[in-house]
Amino acid sequence: LTMLTGLPTPHGFTYPGRADLSHHPLGSSLADAATSTRLSGCWTAAGCHTVIASAALASAFCCLGRVGRCSLRPGHRRHDLCISRAWGGIGKRRPAATTDGADGECSPRLWVAALAVDSLAAETSGSSTGQPLLPGSELPSRAPRPREGETFAQRARRILMDDFDAWGLALPAAALDGSVQSLGAEGMQRLQDGCWEEARDLFARAVLLDAGDAEALFRMGLFNDVAHQHERMLRWMDATIESHPGHVLAWNLRSKVMENQGRLQEALQGYEQVLRLAPENSVAAARRQGLLDHQAVYIMPAESWMQEGAADVLCQVAEDFPAELPDWQENFLRPTSSPVLQQPLLSVGVAAWDNVLSQELLCALDSAVDHFYNFTFTNGWVYARSRFPGIQVHASSTVWLPSDAPPVSAPELAARCILERVLRGSADEYAGIEYWGRVRSVNLGASLHYDQPQDAEEEGVDGFAANPWRPEWSSVLYLTDEGGPTVILDQISCEEELYSPNIPLRGHVCMPRRNRLVVFRGDLFHGQLPEKIWHDTSEMRRVFVFNFWKRHTPEAPHCQRQDLSQHPAAQHMLLRPDDCRALEEAEARPREALVPVPRTALREAADFPHSSDFNHLQLAMPMPSMERLKETNGLYELDWAVAAKSWPPVMPDRPDRGSFK
Repeated sequence: LTMLTGLPTPHGFTYPGRADLSHHPLGSSLADAATSTRLSGCWTAAGCHTVIASAALASAFCCLGRVGRCSLRPGHRRHDLCISRAWGGIGKRRPAATTDGADGECSPRLWVAALAVDSLAAETSGSSTGQPLLPGSELPSRAPRPREGETFAQRARRILMDDFDAWGLALPAAALDGSVQSLGAEGMQRLQDGCWEEARDLFARAVLLDAGDAEALFRMGLFNDVAHQHERMLRWMDATIESHPGHVLAWNLRSKVMENQGRLQEALQGYEQVLRLAPENSVAAARRQGLLDHQAVYIMPAESWMQEGAADVLCQVAEDFPAELPDWQENFLRPTSSPVLQQPLLSVGVAAWDNVLSQELLCALDSAVDHFYNFTFTNGWVYARSRFPGIQVHASSTVWLPSDAPPVSAPELAARCILERVLRGSADEYAGIEYWGRVRSVNLGASLHYDQPQDAEEEGVDGFAANPWRPEWSSVLYLTDEGGPTVILDQISCEEELYSPNIPLRGHVCMPRRNRLVVFRGDLFHGQLPEKIWHDTSEMRRVFVFNFWKRHTPEAPHCQRQDLSQHPAAQHMLLRPDDCRALEEAEARPREALVPVPRTALREAADFPHSSDFNHLQLAMPMPSMERLKETNGLYELDWAVAAKSWPPVMPDRPDRGSFK
């Protein structure tokens, strides 16, 4: 760290006596890394216990400033370090002629890389769990150890008995005829028919028939995944991998659960194991890239006013674009008159409220959010493909509540309450509400995106790559105080370009707080920032997301109204009529009024000592520090256009230039 950034650190950049990181989840590309990397005169040879060339650093650079174009701005002084998007592309010497500035200093953006590396080395040096490792990896198996004299097949039957004991059920009778393959195929069919109890028993009979068959073990793990019993699922998946180390689907599902549990490094190593086994596997490639992208929206402790020339860029953009965005359009290729605004606090496009729901409904949402989040990943195993002929991917990513349907779950009841109480609308004024639950590690962000339908017929109209439909309002309901903020940029899509303006002149940041709701125009570019990066934690950020669609109905299968009673876990989220009435009565009782969250406007250059390009923008936008955002834990307006005019700030101790603390 000291060599790389000049920042103090208790460790050097090599770790004598620490674990070799060559097989670390973020270090799988060490074999391709530099045979000679020079950092301030320090050469790292291949095979040394060093982390400079690990993919951790590669991924951290991806967080930093458009790695593919990473030429540090004038004013930076950097070491000879070649940066490439390709994994393992770090570590080759850059010709001295291409080095900007004097030798001996480097970009403060490398702080994030150093942070990731330091975190990885510290965590890798931890004590062993004592569990045997999964074949071909350094990941501990979560399958129970075989007892003395116990075969792997006998252990599988013991795991099966443990499952049925936990369910309070007797083991089904062993199959008298048929094969493991036929029992498995019939079980999958019954699962897709909604007969999940029959499917469970068929999968169990397959294990009793041949407890050494990898597919039989996998299907029992799959059933536990669909039932949202993830610790039991992991035991089966690891038993499958021990039996068949090349079982790609078991590795994929295992890694997805690791990611959902906040074990980010183990998840990444699992996805990379899949890509070693099957380099063309699109699921693992997408999940791994998503995991990296969700880290790349981090706020970095590096100012961009001087280093990036942000003030000049923002002033130029302000001259080229109007100060206010055009009115919201449900379809920007087919503009119509905008609906009448019923909630005046949303006149600027973004607002937040506390004390949104009753405690009774909030507790019901607490019980539901994990199931609805996991439902996104598991419902595709339950609902038959035949519902959508010709469509290969039939899983629903979001749930649809049409305007004429009564609420059947806690989130649907909450969505209607928000529509009426916050937006001051009624169900018959909207086509419906799209919603989903999200449970993520506080150290995972969410890449910036537009909320838009998937697989729509209108996608690609007139050669345009984006879908033109947008909800009228998007919203996030926070169930926890933990986690990073929602970030909303004043950028929209229009017929001419996907991002207008190309550099946002204003944005908002809303910090999470239990029972807080942030609402924003459904056409704005938005995402979420992580608290830290590459730190494993069991601390989770729990939210429900609600999109309010005025006239358009998002297309199936991406968004659809599933029959939750057919799903072994989601069926428990259906409200009985008495429970639904009780929650409606709780919402109707007099209680504390909605509390608008005060908007704190940041309009001085000195308010933005840090920066982030959100893994998307061509300019690293000036940003407040995460510590500043947590001070009041509120809603912040980031007025970059006004702040740019105050650069450089005049400081008492440095009258000649701006200083940032």
